[in-house]
Amino acid sequence: MSFESCVKRVSQRDWALVKNAWLSYIPPLDDAGQPPDFDLRQFVGLEQAVRETPETGEYRTGLPGFRECVLHEAVFALHKASHVLGLAEHQATSGCPTWSLSTAYQSAFFAKEAVFRLLGIVLIEVSNRQVLVDVWPEPPRGLKGKALREYKLGEEIQLVQFPRLEHRHRWAIFKRALRVLENPPCNSELVRLLDEIDEKEFARQRNAIHYTAAWLFDDLFAFYLPNGFFRLSDSVGVIRRLNEEAEDFSLVLATTLVWLGKKLMGDIAQWSPIIENELQLLGETLCMARHPGWNESVLAYSWGA
Repeated sequence: MSFESCVKRVSQRDWALVKNAWLSYIPPLDDAGQPPDFDLRQFVGLEQAVRETPETGEYRTGLPGFRECVLHEAVFALHKASHVLGLAEHQATSGCPTWSLSTAYQSAFFAKEAVFRLLGIVLIEVSNRQVLVDVWPEPPRGLKGKALREYKLGEEIQLVQFPRLEHRHRWAIFKRALRVLENPPCNSELVRLLDEIDEKEFARQRNAIHYTAAWLFDDLFAFYLPNGFFRLSDSVGVIRRLNEEAEDFSLVLATTLVWLGKKLMGDIAQWSPIIENELQLLGETLCMARHPGWNESVLAYSWGA
């Protein structure tokens, strides 16, 4: 199956339903910030399910306990994204703008993976196969009548085998997931702007630094602070700079996706003390000392639904 055909199998989902569905699958976390006990690839039964997944089409199964592990990974990935974003912000505000963009891209990548999981989507490699696992899929194609009416969200887990995925493919799938999301916790402008960015462009600044002779600012031999670089002082500036042509694009992207992940987690935390503890820890780390560029009120005004 071609990559384009696989992407079309990323299900629509209603965040209003998904956030409530998660409440039945909260992981038993004793302490906030606790890392997962094992990698999802090691989940018992997943390898067999992947073997059953055809190269064309899909496979549906149960995998009890898998959703709890996905949600735990989502939360931990968001903590990682926040930590790395703080490092990028310190680099950006201390005269190292070029490398701050590389660091920021890694934060954006972690935050994207967190948002994926909060939406119920996992892109994973098992037994040398690239697989999308969706824990909140739409009803199977062709389901009709009474069976369709009685289909319940969470009744099964869907697996779709993909060709080998590079970073650009993951961004394309991410755009699709947001594009078909109903009742998102962000405004339509954010979804539109992200969708307009070509999937090859998300990593452009990072790739230029890593894989070419480019160095993007005059900070290679001395500290340098570009005028206005990464100042999230108003929503107009934030919205305008979520654009691959902006000199601080990777920082704005990472900040936006960490905010989006926090918003999704906050919706679940309203009814879950365990996730509320994680949200509180995240909020405590998003402080001025660790995040000199973070501006929650401006981000909420820019991207809030």
